[in-house]
Amino acid sequence: MLRLVLLLAFGFTFAGSVQAQTLEPLDPWVRQVHLQLWMYRVDLGLTDLSHNIVTGRLDAGERETVMAELEGGSSYSLLAVCDNDCTDVDLRIKTRSGTTLDEDLELDDFPLCEISVAGEGTMMFEVEVIMVNCDAEPCRYAVAVFER
Repeated sequence: MLRLVLLLAFGFTFAGSVQAQTLEPLDPWVRQVHLQLWMYRVDLGLTDLSHNIVTGRLDAGERETVMAELEGGSSYSLLAVCDNDCTDVDLRIKTRSGTTLDEDLELDDFPLCEISVAGEGTMMFEVEVIMVNCDAEPCRYAVAVFER
């Protein structure tokens, strides 16, 4: 019951402009990655969720790119997690022209990237999720954007 309360509290605090790719709301793996996001968010001291959470599914070795619209003059932390069948997921943030701004390719299941957006207005960025290791395919992932 506590897990459900935490998920509901976590799920209703999100707003923003990342183009959401969501699975069924009752999918147990989606609930699993949302709970992991919440736990790592607390552990890492990330407080200001600024966009909708993006979820998806990938097999080992696959990658997916989603777009994030970020406001100029702000700094962001982007956190990804994967479900319990995954031991390694990576994250890369790129400009639309393909220049890598930050990446976390460590052997872990909670990559964290940081970016500061110069100028005014909004800019689009590519957020690439790379499923390195998945024991029971497909593995679910989630990405959240926090303003710093």
